[in-house]
Amino acid sequence: MKKLFITNVLVLVTIVTFSQNAKFGVTAGVHSLRFSESGFSANSTGFYIGGFANIEISDKLDFHPELHYANVEDTSLLIVPILLKYNITEQFNLQAGPQIDYFLEDSGDYFDSFGASLALGAGFDITSNFIIEARYSIGITNRVEGALKVGAFQAGIGYKFN
Repeated sequence: MKKLFITNVLVLVTIVTFSQNAKFGVTAGVHSLRFSESGFSANSTGFYIGGFANIEISDKLDFHPELHYANVEDTSLLIVPILLKYNITEQFNLQAGPQIDYFLEDSGDYFDSFGASLALGAGFDITSNFIIEARYSIGITNRVEGALKVGAFQAGIGYKFN
């Protein structure tokens, strides 16, 4: 799984690097993990920091891949949202797409470090450079045999380079 995750990240970085109309930026904010299993749930809150590319497909649609490092209590993870942004107005957008994450700590055989989720969110361009975003990711893979799923909420601010 580690090789697959690293390969996907490298392919994503290569695509973004060679895109002609890509805008790049950085983002940071609050990251909250939610673990749920058979009616039980627990939340943990920390921070995330990362970068993004925004590639215009049309006036209303952008390809928006990101790479984040998150730290929540004693847990670190890499998160790769691969989003499409639908621009409702010049300032407001809706976001959706798959997201993969990888817990960096060794979890042994009990917990699957690699997971996939569906991310849904919204963003607002405060200025041409500053943005705010919020999204929730719904875990679609079981992290422990049985039913443990991991969801996450993120809210943050970003800066787009011109």
